[in-house]
Order: sequence, then C-alpha cells, then structure tokens
Amino acid sequence: DDGSASCASVSGRDVHVNAGSASDPACPEYLTVRASVQVFGLTASAQVRLVQVTSLALRVSPYPTYSGSASVVQTTLRRVGCTSAFQRAALAATASLSDGSTKSVTSASAFSSTNPSVIDTLSSAQARPLAAGAANVTASWQGVSSAAVTVTATDDAVEPTSLL
Repeated sequence: DDGSASCASVSGRDVHVNAGSASDPACPEYLTVRASVQVFGLTASAQVRLVQVTSLALRVSPYPTYSGSASVVQTTLRRVGCTSAFQRAALAATASLSDGSTKSVTSASAFSSTNPSVIDTLSSAQARPLAAGAANVTASWQGVSSAAVTVTATDDAVEPTSLL
C-alpha cells in the first residue's frame, strides 16, 4: 500500500482520481491506465497527467451570437422596441486547470440566478429576462462555482436595426 488509496474511488465503471497537489502530496500527479483484452492477449498502457479545476469563469455575451460576439461583455439587457420582450444573453463557462490550461465547459455547466422571476437561466446557456430588475448569475461545474455576474434587465428600449 503506497498510501494513495484515498486518492481514488470506483463507482460502477467510473474511476474517480484526485490529482496530486500541495494539500495532498500522497495523490499522484500522473495516472497509468492499463487496458487488456485477454481473449486476444493484448495489453496497452498510457500515462495521463491529472489536473484539478482551479477556478470557473462566467462570461455573459450577446445572444443570438454573431462573429466576434464572444469577446463582447453584455450584462445589461434592454427591452426590444415597443414589445414586452427583452434582449437575451449567452452564458459561457470556462474552467481554469492546475496545469495552466483552460477548457470550455459551457455545455456541461449548470447556471443559476438569485432572482429567477427577473432573470431566468435556461438549460441552453442563456439568460432570459422576464421583468425589469437585476440578478446575480453563476455557473457551476464539477463542484466548482464561478463568481457571480450581475445581469440587469432594463425597460430602456433598444430599437432593432434589422431582422434576420
């Protein structure tokens, strides 16, 4: 026993491994995965570097998206013209990992609002205003939550310039 038994658990066919860190140096930084097909006498192995999620960032951008819209931050959503509808926003979640890399985790994230009667979060990663007001929106993935972003819906109208 090398003391790393607490670093992994098995649930059905899933193996959950905790990456090594300063807080638990007993856990490995790399994992060797071995697979074998005994019927054919085949065995293979690969070494995989384990990483941890260090933070989760939430970005709020215009919706529908357009070329370049991912670089635009839009946290104020306005009423559209003389309608009762509001602009929507696209929500994107990005995980920062312990090896310095980042990964888009939008499709696997859950989004929530502190005031869903004002700003609703949809499973399609959108913020949908239902009334004028504000709410804090967060993303969560793999037990990590983003900092809250305040999204505001205002009755100040924006006039459409074209319809697609």
